[in-house]
Amino acid sequence: MWWRVVLLFIAARFVGVVPEAVFHANEGTPRTGDPIMLMLTVRTAADASVMFPAFPGEWAPFEVLSIDPASNYLDGDVMVWQQVISVVLWRPGDAQTPETVVGVRSPDGSIETVAVQPAFFSVPSVINENDLNLRPLKPPQRIPAFPYAILLFVAAALGLGSALWWRRRLVWLPAKSEFAERKWHPAAEVALRELRLIASQKLSSEERIAQTADCLRRYVRTRFGVPAPERTTREATQALSPVRQLSDEQQQRFRQFLNLADRAKFSGSEMAGGQVDPYVQQAQLWVREVEKASLPEDGE
Repeated sequence: MWWRVVLLFIAARFVGVVPEAVFHANEGTPRTGDPIMLMLTVRTAADASVMFPAFPGEWAPFEVLSIDPASNYLDGDVMVWQQVISVVLWRPGDAQTPETVVGVRSPDGSIETVAVQPAFFSVPSVINENDLNLRPLKPPQRIPAFPYAILLFVAAALGLGSALWWRRRLVWLPAKSEFAERKWHPAAEVALRELRLIASQKLSSEERIAQTADCLRRYVRTRFGVPAPERTTREATQALSPVRQLSDEQQQRFRQFLNLADRAKFSGSEMAGGQVDPYVQQAQLWVREVEKASLPEDGE
């Protein structure tokens, strides 16, 4: 029997990771006009790269509102690539994502086309088809004549006020631009979007905590150059200690996030929803505090 095990092990080593791609959404039954956070996830071999498709503005039956930059992280021997697309549906009924393919480039230069598994939606209608009651028309209403003199006076007063306001604003704008607040690091914007997506998804407490900790690890890697996703909790916190942009309190809170994720992973016990939601909210607050502390003070 031992030789069968050896053959299976050798076959698994040669077959490698089969690329796969799938769409996930935070809401399967959105209302008409509500934004939908659509995540494209591609799993490939660790040494492969992914060519994401270009999504047009009119991606029938969806309208694309925004496209976030793609991110990736290593999950064992598998590289996970993700991209968030914000879309909206304007018509009720059943819908699904259009046929989409991604390109996976191997280290030898060959390209494999992978079809993305679609996401399905059902947009409810606000019209009740069983409501057949006829309702009487309202009687016509007489609209009193509006005094044009008052209308002209109000228009003149608004025009004069607007002119004075713009005059003061043109004088004040140059001074204000000198102290304009700098934008946050792109890694923070990506992390906050991922945390909002995690908070909106229907996940178990263990999955929610694990994805939140992984998001913070990727943020630290991109923001400060510390390879936290590839390190253990102890190694990641030790590698982060020389970073001067983080205070001792911020580094201690980061260590607490990872320790709680380790306990939830290795204990296998479910946590109450009231404990998990503050965990995600505290992670969002920690990212904002780190970015605010990194902004230069006025006058520097």
